[in-house]
Amino acid sequence: MNEKRLFELTECELQSLRVLLGTSPTKWHAQTLDVRSGEARAPAVVLHTSHGKFLEVSSDWGETKDRVDYHVMVVTHTSSPNSIRSTTEDGIQVLDSCSSVEFANHSQIVEIQIYSETDAVTSDVIGESCVTYDSVIVFQQRSGDGFAVSTTPSILGGVTFTDSARTLEQLLEGKNMRWSMQAARAY
Repeated sequence: MNEKRLFELTECELQSLRVLLGTSPTKWHAQTLDVRSGEARAPAVVLHTSHGKFLEVSSDWGETKDRVDYHVMVVTHTSSPNSIRSTTEDGIQVLDSCSSVEFANHSQIVEIQIYSETDAVTSDVIGESCVTYDSVIVFQQRSGDGFAVSTTPSILGGVTFTDSARTLEQLLEGKNMRWSMQAARAY
């Protein structure tokens, strides 16, 4: 039996990402952080967007019946993120106690890219079984810098954030860009 499965961000999730084009984020938030060399891991990351809304990126681990691991990325644009408690103060949504990391570069996001990867297993009993899934979202900035949110290779799920050029280069090895969107040139 040859099984092929595909897990891509939906059109609605891609539309949610588009709200960041042309913006200059200053920080991102997470309920908890595991900081490592060149990256930080969290159950989900949250970025402020306009009008008191938040863009939340999370990921969950899954396994096919043939034991091929995959990670499903989830993107939501919401007034109240699921991963961090928030309250309303004077009509403004405010995040409660959480970790916040300020960007070193506050440059405008000019392009968003989605990279996917394929994992497969082959055996005499099942034949080949493969899964392709979106695993990295890259945000390119006007300054030439960029940052990425990717699935974390763990059964615990979660995402990894990096703005290190070296870590980003390693992260994209063996992955294919499947979607890209650029900001309108209004500069």
